[in-house]
Amino acid sequence: MIPQDVIDMLTSRVSIVDVIGRVTEVKKRGKNYFALCPFHNEKTPSFSINEEKGLYHCFGCGASGNTITFLMDYYRMDFKEALYELGKMAGIDISQYETTSEGNVAKEKKALTSITVDAMDYFHETLIKNEDATEARKYLEGRKITFDTIKLFKLGYNSEKYPVWKYLQSKGHSTELIVKSGLGLKGNNGLFDRFRERVIFPIFDANSNPVGFGGRIITDRKDVAKYLNSPETPIFHKGELLFGLNFAKNEIEKEKCVFLVEGYMDMIGLFQAGIKNVVAPLGTSLTETQLLRLKRFTENIVFVFDGDEAGIKAADRAVDISTNTNVRVKVVILPKGMDPFDFVTNYGRDETLSYFTSKQLDPVEFKLKFLAKKYSIQNDKINFLKNIFDYIKKIQSSIAREEALRRTSNFLNESFRVILTEYQNYLKKDITFGRTIKDVEIQKVKEDQLEIEFLAYLIAFRDHENIEHLFDIVSIDMLENEYVKNLVLKIREMNPEEVKNIIFEIQNEKVLNVITRITLDEKISFESAMERAYGVRLKYLKKKFEETDDIMLKKELKKEVLEIENIIRSFVAV
Repeated sequence: MIPQDVIDMLTSRVSIVDVIGRVTEVKKRGKNYFALCPFHNEKTPSFSINEEKGLYHCFGCGASGNTITFLMDYYRMDFKEALYELGKMAGIDISQYETTSEGNVAKEKKALTSITVDAMDYFHETLIKNEDATEARKYLEGRKITFDTIKLFKLGYNSEKYPVWKYLQSKGHSTELIVKSGLGLKGNNGLFDRFRERVIFPIFDANSNPVGFGGRIITDRKDVAKYLNSPETPIFHKGELLFGLNFAKNEIEKEKCVFLVEGYMDMIGLFQAGIKNVVAPLGTSLTETQLLRLKRFTENIVFVFDGDEAGIKAADRAVDISTNTNVRVKVVILPKGMDPFDFVTNYGRDETLSYFTSKQLDPVEFKLKFLAKKYSIQNDKINFLKNIFDYIKKIQSSIAREEALRRTSNFLNESFRVILTEYQNYLKKDITFGRTIKDVEIQKVKEDQLEIEFLAYLIAFRDHENIEHLFDIVSIDMLENEYVKNLVLKIREMNPEEVKNIIFEIQNEKVLNVITRITLDEKISFESAMERAYGVRLKYLKKKFEETDDIMLKKELKKEVLEIENIIRSFVAV
């Protein structure tokens, strides 16, 4: 973990105006800077930047944060990547500040990246120039993969005659690292190549760093797997990566949609044909983590899977996984016996796009059609209902759940009342399902918002002469949100200069959004801070009133509640 004082040093050395100025023109207006928002299209600048506080807020779309969150949101970086990018801008090597264990991990990752780059270049050179790769070149030519595509994707070949492990040793890489990277394996006769006699597909992370490989045999051998991936390493995690994301991410953002296909060749074939908002998982089942990675670029995901039984089952699993990610999903099932590569090769870009658009099924429609093929509606309606209910109960929106139940009733030609009754009976088998907490959740959201706003005003007015009055109104035990409570405790112990840096510790998007909105408000007043403080105290007193059975205490609490309500009304009146 990188120490907080190093993070503070970075944010103080690199101006937020300079960071944002790299992507949009920034002009000073009063004490703040303004620019056209880089997160949405606008003609009049509504993107405000406060250089002193290191914060930004768009009054158009609501985007807000600090230097680090800007890098994370705009460039789709994680927190650590953003810190390293700030380090580059400040001319500081961040790795020197990591703990010993983290430093060792960073060195190991650097070594693995280095050996992966060397292997990728060797595989690529072998495919293009080596006579031993003739059959591999013929295979790709037969699949109509162009030379430009081979160069772009750095496709390669692992020749058995010219093993990669020998080349890597000649480059100074140790046997231990060759094995750790998964490029070489140890046998009775020493090292041998994992990907021997396979066409190589380099796998990149979203920032175009090569992290591993996929390999495909080009013969009809039945004793080995057709596709083979690198093993899990500190830089290669199959369940987190998406093939082609580095090439496709800009087009995904532009089109506000991504096509997710099953295989490497499917992705390459569509990309080569001009459909560039396309990615693929790494030959394994789709994961929730992969969908969340895609969500950084778009919330609209179209699964395009093969028309065979395996493809339909894969689409069914993908739909189930998507329910926890809040992405908007559609499903396209291709004609039986075809995969996306075959389809685009036969029909071309325009007809393929037309098919992908016109044949989209929403998840409920896909599920109903899929289950109707699996279970006889006439003879096995109970199992059909159980399976569709298994999916419907995972839908997070109550409105969408009801709509799914109505569509099920229409599909089965049953009354909605009957389907709803069956669904409620089904839910009773779950220990806790069906117990509504809607009113409680609504109230909790309001209470959280009040406490977060109180925190924002503490940060904004930490150097105000009457700041201690806010702490007198609200004691720590009156705060219910643990995240807010911990930050308030920190602020109380800090001097005003230190408080402004606490913003860079906040990674909770909801909290940061409220803080930046309030602290950048030029009309902010200490009276507003007082109003929020009394609001928090009022909430606490009302809750205490409901919980106690002590008549005298209730009387005292009621009196104070009325007094505070009058105080709050006076602020509103002003």
